Amino acid sequence: MIVVAIEGYDGSGKTTLVRELVSALDRRGIRCIVVGRSAEDSNSHVAAMTAVIKSSDGGSDTLPPLADMFLRLARLHARIGVINGLDCDVVLLDRFLLYDISRVPVELCVQHAALLEQVANTLHMDLTIHLTTTFDLLWKRVTGRPVYDLSPKERRGRAYNLEGYQRFEQVLARQRLYDNLHTIDCAQPVDVVSDMALALILSAGLGDRRS
Repeated sequence: MIVVAIEGYDGSGKTTLVRELVSALDRRGIRCIVVGRSAEDSNSHVAAMTAVIKSSDGGSDTLPPLADMFLRLARLHARIGVINGLDCDVVLLDRFLLYDISRVPVELCVQHAALLEQVANTLHMDLTIHLTTTFDLLWKRVTGRPVYDLSPKERRGRAYNLEGYQRFEQVLARQRLYDNLHTIDCAQPVDVVSDMALALILSAGLGDRRS
């Protein structure tokens, strides 16, 4: 089993890419399971923590930064528990540790660097795919959605999300937690992005691990 994280800021097309990859892998007879942050693709414990995190991140019920960080780490542990119980060829993660780190103040990341590294080492990550493009394009995609589809964070507006985007890109630029990180320009057509991501997954030792 190989584990692949799809990372990207809001509007980068993570959900669309995951859907395309599941179909492409299924056509090749490769068993793929998606582990996200909702009850449908994880479990009720992960979903409950996600609800609190979303309400805090840009919402009115803001958690203290340290509490937010430990709740995110608890959710990561819960998702790892789900992954460890799976029997498939490929696990696709809709965001994972790197995005969560970007939502934590830098001083807390420095203070708890050993803990973050310990969490990262709990799960062997075979491949991390980073979807990126300009913030203006991502924000155009986000604001093109119906208002009821926007998260509390997205409803905070452009300036708030630009700051979040910049923090996320900085985390990806300096990350040392995962070696096998590849960046794809998500401004390209969906089929091109999907083909590139699929090629990365197929070259990540899948054949050897299935034999």
